[in-house]
Amino acid sequence: MTPTDEYVNLGIYMWDISSFNKVVKVEAQCYSILSMLKLAEIYRESHPNLSKLLIYYSSLFYDFLISFMRDEAGLFIDIKNKTKNSDDKISIKPNKSKVKLSDQLLVYYSLLYLNKMYNDEIYKRYAKELNIERYKAEINSIFNFISESIETALSLSSRELSQFITILYGCYKIDTELERIEMYNEFIALFSDEIINRIKANGEVEKGKTILNQFPSILILDVQMPLLKDI
Repeated sequence: MTPTDEYVNLGIYMWDISSFNKVVKVEAQCYSILSMLKLAEIYRESHPNLSKLLIYYSSLFYDFLISFMRDEAGLFIDIKNKTKNSDDKISIKPNKSKVKLSDQLLVYYSLLYLNKMYNDEIYKRYAKELNIERYKAEINSIFNFISESIETALSLSSRELSQFITILYGCYKIDTELERIEMYNEFIALFSDEIINRIKANGEVEKGKTILNQFPSILILDVQMPLLKDI
């Protein structure tokens, strides 16, 4: 049905760029990548062409992240889309918000997952085109920053520490580098100990809230707390 002018509602019938959220968050970009990668794994056997497409678009999302969503120090930050309409050249400015350690870790997890998927033979046709060799250097660079920021991370809220544990466990499950795996173990133990000490001192982590009900389901599904005893 083609609506008449009388019934046109731009929010229903067509794209209205003025209605878009102008802030592009690092967190949202990472969850988009992780969601597509998870689906690519699920569809690998039943829908291989769709799986390949999801991998390819995950790489494009990541390329946007590293091209437009970094500050002068190379850290990942939220941005604001200043583009007036869909026909204009994209115009982006940094959003006025502080750099979040959790965002850096999410980018690391997304890239680690992406690199792991490209080791599968069925996705290698895109590897050369997308120059995925650079991923290894980027993984090391982000990991080094995270490792150097552990003391700072210990001063974060219990909610953020819990998110760190969840993401680090996801990294632990997919990484193959033994040295990094050992580091994940140490970080998880350190953050868990910090949370336990807070519970012992205060009786609860954060008044009126539980830890896990505050995070996106993609990460909750990725961690089973009892399994941490196997680390």
